[in-house]
Amino acid sequence: MLAKYPFLERLSDAASMVVGSPAPVSLVTLLSDRDVVELGFERAVSALKGGLEGRTYASSEEAISSFVAGVLIASRAGPGVARRVFEGEWNRVLKLLVDGREEPGVVARIVVAAGAKVEGALRLIPWKPRGKSVERLSLQWRVRVDWYLRLSSGIVDRLPMLSLTEAFLEGGHVYLDITRLRALGAAAARRLLEERFREAEGISTGSIVDVYAERLKRLARGLLPYNTEAVPECIRRVSSKRLGEVSDLEAYTLMAFLTNVDVEEKEAEDLLKGPAGAAASVIAKLVAGGELERRNPPPCKKLREEGVCECKGSLIAEYKKKIGISG
Repeated sequence: MLAKYPFLERLSDAASMVVGSPAPVSLVTLLSDRDVVELGFERAVSALKGGLEGRTYASSEEAISSFVAGVLIASRAGPGVARRVFEGEWNRVLKLLVDGREEPGVVARIVVAAGAKVEGALRLIPWKPRGKSVERLSLQWRVRVDWYLRLSSGIVDRLPMLSLTEAFLEGGHVYLDITRLRALGAAAARRLLEERFREAEGISTGSIVDVYAERLKRLARGLLPYNTEAVPECIRRVSSKRLGEVSDLEAYTLMAFLTNVDVEEKEAEDLLKGPAGAAASVIAKLVAGGELERRNPPPCKKLREEGVCECKGSLIAEYKKKIGISG
């Protein structure tokens, strides 16, 4: 169950289950493994882009460790990025619990993990007229009203089935059918995820996590994945020139392209070392660190007119086509 819902345990405890050592040593051990951090980064990216629902892992250890590392990377990438990754993680759970067919016992365990107690309590109550008879609603569980309100607070707009407008209350309890139980489970999961992301803010991580957090931050700004082989011929042509040979338009074109891709410092320096000379490493650091404002390269019509290169359309569109991104 933890592989499917890794937020049920504290981050350090979840890490302990994977590496077999006590917290907080377990986190240090887990995050020193670059493969694990890479898995966490990939999970955070999937959550950021809203594609986590279809993500699968080879083992429960991979699923758990990717969640722990992903949350910590997102936390280091800043509150805006962390919120988007959080929403991606919760949307995955929402799909499993509300849109899926999760077993009631599993849903109840999530609610219990969030601090509420779910009790079995069958009630068959008259609900809707159906011809000459009345349809009865089967309510098989109950939760104390105060626990119910605490879990559903602030989330009814996202989960309208948690509204008490049509709920059956008796003896200080809210009685639940399977639909309402699953919605409450999703609300409980959100509360637990919030706890994990808050927990991540107080955990010290190593330099590997920081590197991937910077990459995630850049991707969150909408930067394109970098592929050396897909670099447009126009950019290669400018990059092959030396300091003093590059026109202002060519320099701007190269820099504008670099501000649109998620490029590592070394990769940026490789493109800049000819045109920028000794300043290449400094500029590359600014590019890789996301310190420069994104700019659009000049249109190909302008580049052709000025004799820079013979591209068509736009350099960004050409690059996106080469790396398989539409639009």
